[in-house]
Amino acid sequence: RAGLDELVNVSTAVLDTYCKCGAVEAGRAVFDWMPVRNSVSWNAMIDGYAENGNATEALALFWRMVQEGVDVMDAAVLAALQACGELGCLDEARRVHELLVRVGLKSNVSVMNALITTYSKCKQADLAVQAFNELGIKKTRISWNALILGFTQNGCSEDAERLFARMQLENVKPDSFTLVSVIPAVADISDPLQARWIHGYSIRHQLDQDIYVLTALVDMYSKCGRVSIARRLFDSARDRHVITWNAMIHGYGSHGFGQAAVELFEEMKGTGSLPNETTFLSVLAACSHAGLVDEGRKYFASMKDYGLEPG
Repeated sequence: RAGLDELVNVSTAVLDTYCKCGAVEAGRAVFDWMPVRNSVSWNAMIDGYAENGNATEALALFWRMVQEGVDVMDAAVLAALQACGELGCLDEARRVHELLVRVGLKSNVSVMNALITTYSKCKQADLAVQAFNELGIKKTRISWNALILGFTQNGCSEDAERLFARMQLENVKPDSFTLVSVIPAVADISDPLQARWIHGYSIRHQLDQDIYVLTALVDMYSKCGRVSIARRLFDSARDRHVITWNAMIHGYGSHGFGQAAVELFEEMKGTGSLPNETTFLSVLAACSHAGLVDEGRKYFASMKDYGLEPG
């Protein structure tokens, strides 16, 4: 109404707002209508698709932008790499990698960190290592975290532990994300001594009460067969996220303590914490292992009370 819609910066801001509100189709309608678009407009629309879980459209629009000769900026490459990771498409990731080298973004640390994550999600830990090494002295803590997590996600638990040790030798200070990335690797190896060491490390660095670190520790001790220690950690939590409850319920269930899992689930409901699909998966598995058929049927039927459809 004010006649400002033909200004490229205004229309770009409008489409970006729609995307951030989850109305991607409305954002795309604005994008398609724009008589003039600049690289920021393209970036906003590509990122809008990527952030709203439409990786296929994000990549299609990215390659259309390249084809039309629009300047490729780091924001578009970051969104494209995110989309490649979500799709797990190695061929597309390689194409984006080749492009970012051609346009001179190989020295951009954020882009290279994203490349490490993308190759990891494509199950190519060796390529992630190459991208990590190419950063040289430009590596940031995010770079280390990305590769540690990549190793863990790809079952390279010993590599994750070795990289964590190397990180300390190079005086890079770990944060909560580092520990959340390496603790599952320790759990996978299932070494009680290593478990105690990483727990002590989190205490010394005052990260043990971070809800995500604490949850990872609960899960780790459960997988190492130290369920009683996991429960003590669980009870020490100042706050509990749904993932914390899930980790402890799963820990009980996977070790045959079905009744304890059911009791903890009832306690969870009493606190007002809302269970999610993973909670029900854990408690139903616990009922299965312990032969609690009636309880299992009751909990399965109660999923609808929380707006959850059985998957």
